[in-house]
This record gives sequence, structure tokens and C-alpha cells, in this order.
Amino acid sequence: MNKFSSIKVENIVLTLNVETPLPLKLIASTLKCGISYNNKKFAAANFKIFIENQKIAILVFGNGKMVCTG
Repeated sequence: MNKFSSIKVENIVLTLNVETPLPLKLIASTLKCGISYNNKKFAAANFKIFIENQKIAILVFGNGKMVCTG
């Protein structure tokens, strides 16, 4: 038996830069569902997506950078 046969991926982190400023307030007010944005508490909009019992979180920053975990 291969010593790696019991390895299971639990979480993946992805970073992305769309290289353009994003209007987070407009995005949050337009999408409404699954997103929270309060620039006084944190500088990013927080998307939460659920796909087949998997939770994916996406932090979207106004400078176009994003961090996805799930």
C-alpha cells in the first residue's frame, strides 16, 4: 500500500488579482445574498458560497485582489 494513500485534501487557498479597482459597496449592495461588507470593520467584502456541503469563502478587496479558501 502506498504511504500516501490516506492523504485527503481538506482546504485549498487561492489568491487572485484582477488588477482593477472594484467598487465593493456597489457590488455588496447589488448582490446582497451571501455577502457582507463593512469597511469600518474590515477592508474586504466577504462572500460565502456553499456547494455540495462545501463552504467557500472569498475575500474581495477594493484594489482588485482576492483570496479564496475552501
